[in-house]
Amino acid sequence: ELTTRGVAASQVQHADDLLRDDTQLRARDHWVTLEHPVMGASVYDRTPYRLSATPGSLRTPAPLLGADSQAVCTQLLGLPEHTYEELEQQGVVG
Repeated sequence: ELTTRGVAASQVQHADDLLRDDTQLRARDHWVTLEHPVMGASVYDRTPYRLSATPGSLRTPAPLLGADSQAVCTQLLGLPEHTYEELEQQGVVG
């Protein structure tokens, strides 16, 4: 009704509408389902661009909170492994 009267308007969509019914996103293979260790099968947005030589892809789900803490603290910041383990036991990191 609005568009027939010259008003710029569009349908309000729910997430379910976008996931299942949006023909443009479906035609572009926009959605990727990956298995998350806590949430199970989860839907992610594919990268919004496609390069011919290096198209890229999503290979892993979102990381869990603290998943890289040990590597960041010990490898990147140089914290000794035993110090990290002590901090982990105290609940400071992990």
